[in-house]
Order: sequence, then structure tokens, then C-alpha cells
Amino acid sequence: MPEQPAKGESKITSISKNKFLTLIIGVTVILVLIGAGWYYFSQSSTERDAEKKLEAETGGKVNIEGDKVTIETDQGTVTTSKTQAPENFPSDVSIYKGAEITGSTDAVDGVTLMLSTSDSVSQVSKFYQGDVKAKGWKISANSSLEGSALLTAEKDKRSLLITISPDKSTGKTSIAIVASK
Repeated sequence: MPEQPAKGESKITSISKNKFLTLIIGVTVILVLIGAGWYYFSQSSTERDAEKKLEAETGGKVNIEGDKVTIETDQGTVTTSKTQAPENFPSDVSIYKGAEITGSTDAVDGVTLMLSTSDSVSQVSKFYQGDVKAKGWKISANSSLEGSALLTAEKDKRSLLITISPDKSTGKTSIAIVASK
């Protein structure tokens, strides 16, 4: 018989807490790289100046094309954008209709896509609950807390994390999708 979660804990059946923690840490590292990239990009007068600064900071090779920044190191390649979905974004994960892309990352172990919509957290959460199931993903956790929603799922040894939360600064709803490769 499967172990029951303690009172107040979410039931996460298919993914281990360590795997989930590793995914969250990976997303945090990626977001820091995005922040550093956009900080240096905005501080430079030319793409080449920004590339040189990022290369010195990361120790990797940097290529900037428009709003797309690619950093190659001996540990892998990370590509970020403020307006484009990652080239390797999984075809079995929907991009919320009418949402604006506010950032993305394509890294060695997965992709991240950040979106913004004027629809409510509840509307977006309901959409993804149905859409994820319809596309063959097995939902392993689905919870809400303080007006935000979290959905995790698995399919074909891949994991998916979708967080949906209100953005008080814009009055919109933020969606963050993290999919492992």
C-alpha cells in the first residue's frame, strides 16, 4: 500500500522530492543566468560589448542575436529570450492561447517558458489540468495556495512543472512552464 502524505503535505506520487528539488534548483540557476544576461545586455551599447562581458562572467562563449542570448560552457549550452519560446519546447505542452511570452530558457536538461495573460489563475489552472491530461501526461501533483496554482506531471521519463500566480505589479497572471528533456 502506498505511503500516505502527512496532514498538510501534497501527494506527489510519480516524482521524488529530490528530483523535484533538483528541478527547482535548476530553474533558479537558469533564472539567475537570464538575469545576469539581461543586466549585462542592457548595460552595453553593442551586442559585442555585452558578449565580452558575459564571456568574462561565465567563462563561456556568448552569442547575442537580437533578444536571444546563447551561452556555451563546458557544462552545456543555455539560450535565453524575452520574446520567443525555446526551439526545443515540447510539442505536447501547450502555450496558453493569447498569452504573451515574457521569457524563456533552453538548457541542457530542460526548457523554461514564462508567460503573462489577463486571464485569471483559476482559468489558466483549469485549462492546463485538462490540456496536460489530454496530451498524455500523468498529473502527479495539483495544488493551490494563496491564490497561486502548481501542477506537476510526468510522461515518457520527462517531468513537467507549471506554476500559475497573480502578478500584483501588472495585474495579470504569470505562467511558468518548466519541462525536462
